[in-house]
Amino acid sequence: MLFVDRPDGKRIKDLNPFQQVLPYVMPTRNGSAVYFSEDLDVEPALDLVKKLNDEANARKYHLFHVIIAALVQVLLKKDHLNRFISGKAMYQRNYLSTSFIVKKTLTEDARE
Repeated sequence: MLFVDRPDGKRIKDLNPFQQVLPYVMPTRNGSAVYFSEDLDVEPALDLVKKLNDEANARKYHLFHVIIAALVQVLLKKDHLNRFISGKAMYQRNYLSTSFIVKKTLTEDARE
């Protein structure tokens, strides 16, 4: 294969044997999804939000801002979490991005 890198990532060649077999064990996106529940103490984060909002800022902060900022920090420090598989090969993303959808009302049939 002449081109092994992609515009959105660089192919990782020095994978350990376990990582090399992952695309074959979990061939689909849904098959490789992991769901878990965790209870966290968010009081320190809520205190930070209150402190930031008490300062003379035009911007209003919410707990969601703290969670997204923490997620970005983790992904920047642990770049192996920002990988993807395409064509049975593993790639390291060239960028970091986050996205989310907000419902206009809190009902199941509400528009996103």
